[in-house]
Amino acid sequence: QGTQDKGVVISYDSRRMSDEFSLQTALILNANGIKTYLFENLRPVPELSFAVRELGCQSGVNITASHNPKEYNGYKAYWSDGAQIIAPHDTNIIDHVNKITGIESVKMQGDPSKIEIIGKEIDDKFLAAIKGLSLSPETNAKYGDMKIVYTPIHGTGVELIPASLRNYGFNNIIN
Repeated sequence: QGTQDKGVVISYDSRRMSDEFSLQTALILNANGIKTYLFENLRPVPELSFAVRELGCQSGVNITASHNPKEYNGYKAYWSDGAQIIAPHDTNIIDHVNKITGIESVKMQGDPSKIEIIGKEIDDKFLAAIKGLSLSPETNAKYGDMKIVYTPIHGTGVELIPASLRNYGFNNIIN
């Protein structure tokens, strides 16, 4: 299977225009013959890392401003191991970028119908993998009625953190 066929997973956070930027990223990759997977809505970075590995992708992209001011947005790249890009991949990518002589040489108009939208199936696998990390299921069960208050503070954990807590057996979650 070639690099382009392995594909790229794209996720995004709740920053301004992250969803639009993620779609444009998917369309550009798609226009250039690269298989694309796009999360249906915002997702946390650990799930992107998981999805890259689960789907056997070449890489992943997270559209996020991360720790930068809210006015900004950015692009984090991940390799097939689900980790952020490091040497020598970083310099190889920049070498390809430097070969671009102008914007007209980049295909931008992909086919939206060729973008594979992902969501619940990956969520369920991700949540199962997290549940498997529990060090003490007995303790979780013992304290399952403990009151837990959770706020994502505009973050991407809005859906998956409460779901993960329920998966661990906690049933008194306020969010």
